Amino acid sequence: SQWPLILGGICQLIPPVVILVVGRQNLFSFMSRRFERNQLRSQLDGAFMAELMCSVQAQVGSTFWVYKREEDTSLGPLDHRCNWTPSKIIEVGQDYYEVRLSDLTTTRFAIESPSSAEDLLSRAMIPLRCVEW
Repeated sequence: SQWPLILGGICQLIPPVVILVVGRQNLFSFMSRRFERNQLRSQLDGAFMAELMCSVQAQVGSTFWVYKREEDTSLGPLDHRCNWTPSKIIEVGQDYYEVRLSDLTTTRFAIESPSSAEDLLSRAMIPLRCVEW
């Protein structure tokens, strides 16, 4: 019988037809709003990032990425490094990192180590504001 093949073909045609009817951008916007409005998901993502931040100890010689305002256009717009420049940690104090940038200048970054991921999350939730665009 040909019915399983026909049914399988129809099922495979449904996603492209939905994209053609609804529009790619509209479908993306709908799904992104659905994921971003889920506060529990946002808190779980934040908890995961907090655990990552708390688990890493900086060491002399480690790479430290420094944000720069101007984009490096030689890397391309989709390259994640276009607004970041790598530097090396040259000194680790109790409350700071000192890093050497690629132009051989040094910069000191203050750090505040939370006692736990829960502490970091609770402090992060205090100033949160939601802005609808």
